[in-house]
Amino acid sequence: MAWSEKPVFDTSDDLETIETLVSLKILEPISLAEYVCCPCGCGLATVERILKKDGTPVFLAFCDETGIPYPIDKTELKRWQINETSFARLIQREFKCPNAPERICRDLWYLGESGRSVAGRRRQIYFASRLTPEVYDRLPNGSSQILIVCELNPSAIDKFNDRIFQMHELISIHGNNFVVDDDLIESRLEKEESVKTEKDCTTAKDKEQKYRETLILDVLVEHIEQLRDAYWNSIERDLPFKLPRRLSYAAIAKKIALKTNGAQTPDKTTVYRTMKATKGEEIPMYYKNMDDISFVKAFKRKGKYQRSLSDLLCRCLVNRIRIYKKEDSIANKKGLTYKLSDRPSYKDLAEEIYVITNGRQKPDESTVREIINEGRNRNLVILWENITNIQFVRKFKVKRRKTAAQDDEAFYEEQFSQTGVDLSADGLHVT
Repeated sequence: MAWSEKPVFDTSDDLETIETLVSLKILEPISLAEYVCCPCGCGLATVERILKKDGTPVFLAFCDETGIPYPIDKTELKRWQINETSFARLIQREFKCPNAPERICRDLWYLGESGRSVAGRRRQIYFASRLTPEVYDRLPNGSSQILIVCELNPSAIDKFNDRIFQMHELISIHGNNFVVDDDLIESRLEKEESVKTEKDCTTAKDKEQKYRETLILDVLVEHIEQLRDAYWNSIERDLPFKLPRRLSYAAIAKKIALKTNGAQTPDKTTVYRTMKATKGEEIPMYYKNMDDISFVKAFKRKGKYQRSLSDLLCRCLVNRIRIYKKEDSIANKKGLTYKLSDRPSYKDLAEEIYVITNGRQKPDESTVREIINEGRNRNLVILWENITNIQFVRKFKVKRRKTAAQDDEAFYEEQFSQTGVDLSADGLHVT
């Protein structure tokens, strides 16, 4: 189970273990379950609370297929979640960290330096409920830290290496005792030290693989950008546009040869093997979507400045509004009525951020939903609420002027003169 929010435990888990975790304040009760496994075995059943004539509540599980109600005991609906603060304090106690837990961001705590030797030295202890892009950005570099993660099977990251421990493998409960497996820490860290030199010395084969991946990625990005520009040029000239077939491996190999002036001349088999062996997500994603018109027309490479997630969401919505406005203008010229699309889904926006940051930021759907719904960025709220308003879209106008950033690199300050929104390199501000 990987966390989308927090893992939920119910009565299908070991009740004796749950009682122990509750007594240690690691788990805390939450609302009753709304769905259970249907007693008839067909799938899920929806739980409803019904009051008898005498006011006594009963719980019925209605089969989602037949609608037949089945009585269910209230105790079977109990659920629990991890109390992260209590859990962090227990970890602190085991490592004898002297200070109170320090919350660095939403899902990350710094528990302090261990008050005892851990695998031969004192170490800085970090605790994360899950590995998010924000957690990754806030994790320090170094070789003396340990990270304990609640998430099961978290995504691999290039920080901490083998010094990341999942909660279930490192911590166990014996009776009412909370125990940390020091032997596991020591064996893992000894292994990391023994292979450190080997990892730092990249083999010639690895370097060749990375170089070929870079060439292939450049070819794909350049090809998609050309398709994108061709699409919008056709739209502006009121000409039909049809995406060509996806590039073949042989075509990619030929483009690489041209791009490197013959210095690299891979064949189609080499290109195929390189793309198959890549560990990154950009090459498979770009190759898969280069014949998807929605992906191509909105494609945008990473800018010079990495934006906050709320700013990036604004950029995504701005891009969509520009597209809607252009399509509405074309429809009006043809005497047609243009109908706006529904709001983009949180999942679509998360994927767009991944694309425009070239894979540097990869928020999940729940993170995007939270940022939009919390309403802290007023400009994001304005764009989100009005993206389906045709009058807002038609009045939307951007003025561009070049200015200089503190590092003397050029950037654009964009002003929405008709909408009362100002978009600058430092963020969006309501005017």
